[in-house]
Amino acid sequence: VYFENRVLQLIKDRGLVKEDRFTGVVSPSFKDKRGLSYKDIEEAATRLEGADLVGFSYPTKSQYFKHIPTVAACHPQASKIYILLLNKLGIRPEKAFKEEYYNPYNNFWMASPSFFNDYVDKVVKPSMYWMENDPKIKKLTMQDARYSPQGKDAVFWMKLAGVPHSTHHTFILE
Repeated sequence: VYFENRVLQLIKDRGLVKEDRFTGVVSPSFKDKRGLSYKDIEEAATRLEGADLVGFSYPTKSQYFKHIPTVAACHPQASKIYILLLNKLGIRPEKAFKEEYYNPYNNFWMASPSFFNDYVDKVVKPSMYWMENDPKIKKLTMQDARYSPQGKDAVFWMKLAGVPHSTHHTFILE
C-alpha cells in the first residue's frame, strides 16, 4: 500500500544512495505525465549540482502552497491522519496546516544523498511504522481514499497490495 514510499525505503536500506549524485524514484508514466525524458533529468541533475531537492511537478504560478489542506480536501480521512501522525513525528500539526511550502509530489523529484537519507529515516520509515502499529492511524489509513485508479497498472498494484480500493498511505506520505 506504500507504493513509491516502500521503494524509497528499499533504496536507502540496500545502500543504493550514492554520495555523488541525486537519488529519486520516477513513475513509469513520468514521461507521459511530465513530458520529460531521463536525459532531461540527468541534465537537471548536472545543472543543479549543490541543490538538496529538485522537483518535476507541473509548473504552476507557485509551487508553494498549503499541501496538507489540499490533500485533506480530496481524501476523507486525511486531516485526522495528519494530526495523529504529525504528533507522533513531533511536528506541530497546526503549523503544518497553515504554512505554504514547496511540494514536488512523491514520484516526481530527486534529492541529494543527505536530504534523501534524512527524509527516509525521519519521515518515511517512522510514518510507515505508525501507520502499521498505531490502531487509530492504521484504521484510518486503510479506509478508502476516494481516488480512482488510473489505468490497468493502478488496478494491478492495488490487487498486488491486497486492497480493494486506494488507501490513504501514499497520499499522506506525499
